[in-house]
Amino acid sequence: MIKSFRLTLAIVLLHIGCNTPDCQRQERDLYTIKGERLLTIEFNSSDTILFYKDTVAQQPTKRLVFVRKQAFADSYIVNLKQHLNSWLDPLALDTKLFMVHFEVLNAGNGWWQVCVSRSTGALLWVKEQQGITVDSWRDFLLARDRVQPVDERCYPFFTQPDTQSHTVSSRKFGCMQVIGVDGNWLTIAYSPLACKYADSLDYLAYLRWRDDRGHLLLGF
Repeated sequence: MIKSFRLTLAIVLLHIGCNTPDCQRQERDLYTIKGERLLTIEFNSSDTILFYKDTVAQQPTKRLVFVRKQAFADSYIVNLKQHLNSWLDPLALDTKLFMVHFEVLNAGNGWWQVCVSRSTGALLWVKEQQGITVDSWRDFLLARDRVQPVDERCYPFFTQPDTQSHTVSSRKFGCMQVIGVDGNWLTIAYSPLACKYADSLDYLAYLRWRDDRGHLLLGF
């Protein structure tokens, strides 16, 4: 059972906020969320994903081909990274779970319009197919088995869902699981025993996943 937060369980600090030069620079570089849903491609479920300019195009504009080499999962990552910084800059690339995530901007008749590049804002269309799932941000975040801010110094974990409350050191991101989403705030269960650390008891913390201007505050 998750126990209420105790002062003895972690280092508690006063939150300075985004007033330092480093945090101000970090804030300028934050990504602005554009869609209410996310499209996820699982590498091991899809051999080829085709991207189209529009829903009536006969030929794809771009494609991702996930190549298996001697059954090594790393071959997926190598193949995918060949496209990065050319036309592909997804919202997130999960190299541990072998997934790539895109924001969904529009949908219709079995098609999804996704942002394939955060840096350029390029939009392409994808057909519904095996290996592709679409979730709301809420459902996506609740399914995360680990979570961390883009920069903990600037966007820390709090003892309450309030930026004026005290902050708490995260220690081990892998021990943190999202158990609730309320507006811009995540409720985080810190459970060291769940990831084979027995140095403290369980407790709850709170983390903003986006700010009031729609900036994404999480790192993937």
